[in-house]
Amino acid sequence: MDAKGRIENVQFAEGSHFTGVDGSNKQKLEAIAHYIVSDDKTGLTIFHNRDVPESWLSFLSNVSWLVWVVLTASFLVMGLLAFKANPWAGWVYVVLMLALLNSV
Repeated sequence: MDAKGRIENVQFAEGSHFTGVDGSNKQKLEAIAHYIVSDDKTGLTIFHNRDVPESWLSFLSNVSWLVWVVLTASFLVMGLLAFKANPWAGWVYVVLMLALLNSV
């Protein structure tokens, strides 16, 4: 069976990731079951209850790169301090960072 047209993307739904299958909300469960059984998408409108994301979440997602810049800078500074204290400590730091990055 072709998946085209079978996936309904609701961009902004109020609540956590669990909101789509919230067992305490009988209307949502019935909408999902009705869609599965009869291929009727009209009940899925219950999930679309926001037209825009939360403003604080939108802001944080737009500056998430800043976290990576700060982390990278702090690791580089720690490496430079390790080399400055003792070259062997610097190389141990480099090896540990490479091992850590390789394990992720």
